[in-house]
Amino acid sequence: MKKIAFLLITIIFTFSLQSCKCDDDNTTITPQSEFAGEWNGTYSGDLNGIWVATISNSGIVSGTVTTSFGESGSLSGSVTVEGLFTATAGYTEGDSNFIGNLDGNTASGTWQDNTSDLNGTWEGQRD
Repeated sequence: MKKIAFLLITIIFTFSLQSCKCDDDNTTITPQSEFAGEWNGTYSGDLNGIWVATISNSGIVSGTVTTSFGESGSLSGSVTVEGLFTATAGYTEGDSNFIGNLDGNTASGTWQDNTSDLNGTWEGQRD
């Protein structure tokens, strides 16, 4: 009788351990972007200015752009795992697209205004 009770307890204990393992397997893991952090730089061409952005651990870009005339707008977009940077800068006159690449602690690319023929380049670095 003691052997049967011991066997029954062992089986119950084993199944309870297995059910705990299954719960751990369903845990959501947030990816860590190697580009996460504070970034800033300049843009030039048909317009000049500065940009400041925060890149989250999941690659979400949020920040601001400011023209040399003092006009500010929001900057929002994303960065892929490979470092492809795409963002839209919103101004009162229209939006501009910023496209480029991040590599280590440096960034560069091109920008183009969606409502006019204005365009240029941008560059920056991680703080």
